[in-house]
Amino acid sequence: MRIPDRRTLATLLACSGIALGSGGVSLLLWGGPDTPESAPASSVGLGAIPPPGGDADAAQTKPAAAPVHIDLPSVHISSAVISLQLQGDGTLEVPADPSVAGWWSGGSAPGDQGPAVIVGHIDSLRGPAVFNGVPALHPGDRVRIGRADGSTVEFAVDALRQYPKSAFPTDLVYGPTTEPTLRLVTCGGSFSHGSGYSDDVVVFAHLVPPAVLHRHDRSAV
Repeated sequence: MRIPDRRTLATLLACSGIALGSGGVSLLLWGGPDTPESAPASSVGLGAIPPPGGDADAAQTKPAAAPVHIDLPSVHISSAVISLQLQGDGTLEVPADPSVAGWWSGGSAPGDQGPAVIVGHIDSLRGPAVFNGVPALHPGDRVRIGRADGSTVEFAVDALRQYPKSAFPTDLVYGPTTEPTLRLVTCGGSFSHGSGYSDDVVVFAHLVPPAVLHRHDRSAV
């Protein structure tokens, strides 16, 4: 997994709050120093990430397929997921369509070791956007990710945190984790026509192992 260096992240964070053309839609990636209980205590600074430990076979495992769909049943969200990349000027693309979510393809894919980061708009001039219901998530709620190879992985929400735009928790969101994790990012707080939303909402979630997932599915029948 790769995370942006500090120069790239500074550019990304500065530009991600800019309105998208005449649509007036903004995606604000920001936060604060608070650490959710579920976050690893050994988060490291930005820069090169050492290769994961384990045997040679584990290190050579085929990377997970890219996400193409996201479902959050508890808040009635079901959306396509597009891949986002860094642009030539170092800024991150954001979904031009507020009804779809975007996955940062420079990071981990959902199910691979490390944090998979998926972002989405909370609203637009046309009304609620794809992640409008994200701030209503609670610990234990499930997030299902459909992948390009037809497989599905499920995550369970650990924590939801809201941060002021002045201090995005970069290490916490993008820093390495020893297990597959997921971060959902959208806007929050108060809104100003001059500067957009004041805060960012970050959801932290962990991968549900297949055995646990099967038990959960049977209990719901």
